[in-house]
Amino acid sequence: MTSATRASWCITGANGLHLARECAAVKARPGFRCFWKSAVWLSYASFLLDRLAVESHCQPELFRLAESAMDHASARPANINLALWFELHAISAAGFRPRLDSCCACGSDSLQPDGRLLFS
Repeated sequence: MTSATRASWCITGANGLHLARECAAVKARPGFRCFWKSAVWLSYASFLLDRLAVESHCQPELFRLAESAMDHASARPANINLALWFELHAISAAGFRPRLDSCCACGSDSLQPDGRLLFS
């Protein structure tokens, strides 16, 4: 269980899977009830975590990142910056880091002298 939920009791079922019968929130985040964009982002972040988390592996960095992002999204409406920040950090925590320093097609430097990033 993550620090966000607590199971009152669990049953070990077939194939060693744990079935939570009763769960309660340990850390309530009421902002998700007020900010609909944050609630939509939470749904997307949950989907992304489900895809990135490796079964039977401990990934505390990934879940600390998710908890931090949920705290942020609960305090104010989520926007595209939070989504992009979370995506980049989540894939990095899962072991996939995109190369943003140079073009993968031609090898030229992506960072321009005026500070812009160009991608082909």
